[in-house]
Amino acid sequence: MSLSHSVSSSPENDLNFHFQRRRVLAGLFAGSVISATTGFARDIDPVVLRSDAVPTLHRVRMTVEVKGNVSLAKNPIASRDIDLRMPMKTEATLDFEQNRMVKRNTSDSAGEMEIVGSRRYFHEAKSSGTIGRRSFAHELRNQLREIDVVRHEGKLLTVATDAFLERDESELLETPVDSTNLEAWLPMEAVMVGDQYTLEAPELLEVLPLSSVDSSNVVVKVTELDDQAAKFEIKGQLDGSVEGVLTRVRLVGKMNFDRESSTCDWLALAIHETRGVGLAEPGLDVSATIKMIRKPLDKPVKLPKFSKSQTQSWLSRYREGVADDRLYLALESQSLGFDALMSRDWRLMSDIPGSAMLRCIQDDRSVAQCDVKRLPNTPEGKQLTIEAFQEDVKQTLGEQLGQLTKAQQGVSAGGLRVLRVAASGKASGVPIDWIFLHFSDDSGRRLLATFTMQADQRYRFAGSDSQLADSLRMSSKAPGTEMPAKEGEVAARISTKPEKTELQSVDPLSASDLR
Repeated sequence: MSLSHSVSSSPENDLNFHFQRRRVLAGLFAGSVISATTGFARDIDPVVLRSDAVPTLHRVRMTVEVKGNVSLAKNPIASRDIDLRMPMKTEATLDFEQNRMVKRNTSDSAGEMEIVGSRRYFHEAKSSGTIGRRSFAHELRNQLREIDVVRHEGKLLTVATDAFLERDESELLETPVDSTNLEAWLPMEAVMVGDQYTLEAPELLEVLPLSSVDSSNVVVKVTELDDQAAKFEIKGQLDGSVEGVLTRVRLVGKMNFDRESSTCDWLALAIHETRGVGLAEPGLDVSATIKMIRKPLDKPVKLPKFSKSQTQSWLSRYREGVADDRLYLALESQSLGFDALMSRDWRLMSDIPGSAMLRCIQDDRSVAQCDVKRLPNTPEGKQLTIEAFQEDVKQTLGEQLGQLTKAQQGVSAGGLRVLRVAASGKASGVPIDWIFLHFSDDSGRRLLATFTMQADQRYRFAGSDSQLADSLRMSSKAPGTEMPAKEGEVAARISTKPEKTELQSVDPLSASDLR
């Protein structure tokens, strides 16, 4: 679960701390556990623990505590050198029902089982903490309690069933350890007390929210085994990545498997992560604790009970992953007074009086940038013409302009008048595409959005301008537009100096974290 806020790409200009709480941990978190247990003698035969008999319905409660430091680069596109470090401390609680969605890879009921995802109802989902000297608190809205969790293109994504999540909510629900299939960490073969086995990359990726595991020496040891339960100790280190950013994770923990219900019903991990600075995420040097209790349910409490046909319908809906129109997140600029639905690749990097900056990041590569600024109001009933807008674009680009490639005008679904001008040219010898969107309403309020991308990124850009044009809404509480700037003059960015803060010390990971 990401427990940071998103940070402006330029900490000296904007310490808004939207930190994309997400991914502050690529799977790092740990919990308190009772003192180390003693193993039984080898007085029983080896036992096979893995089974398809795992219940589909569970109640899960998870608590997470994180402390450490986040690192920021002044401009990560130009350099990943650290410009500012800040201490962070966060806590989160999640309590939910979970219905695992399982399909067989053959028509035979004994065919290989595949867990596609789960349907969840969140009784509680909240987090709070501090980054530097600033505090935050987030909680899932009541109308978004029912959530689908689906594996899509190697990522585990949360999708609201009745509305669109905001990024803070999405990252709150992206848990540091996925509860859907903890049984992936059980031994493949029959074991006895004292046996050890290594978790390979597929098993690690089934539970930890990493994009890849390049090397690992994570070992699990069977410490107790009887007719009722099996207990395990987990220890090791792995090197991998989170959306293209290299990370190193060290972990130590314990896990309990209830043999009567065929369920891993308790997990505690202490995790330390060191991650580099990414284009969309801060660098990390953090330790965390996670406690998870996971109990089978005979029937759901709040989660709708799925019939066999409803389960098949759910599986069919997500058979090829998540549809594009369900992957949007609600994005809001408080300084400019607008909101829109954009793909999860787009992040609000800066939101300051007069302007906002969005950036599209895919696998730690910058695809495009969108700068949005407020324009002075026009007299009520008067509108900018498409011809005048094209002339403005020509003047703005100057010698960089090669040609205007398209000009359009229309009315969005939200009732805004939208002018669109596309252009191509070169900047410092590099082929560049620009798309300019001019939004206005009948009262004279106006916004200008400018997309900039290298020409070879068009296929990744995938019509993001159309999505913004269709979904942008101006808030009724939008700030006033009385501005000293003249027509066409770029609004000045407000600069703030970084606060002086004391860095959080991060203790070395050890078994004492579990006591």
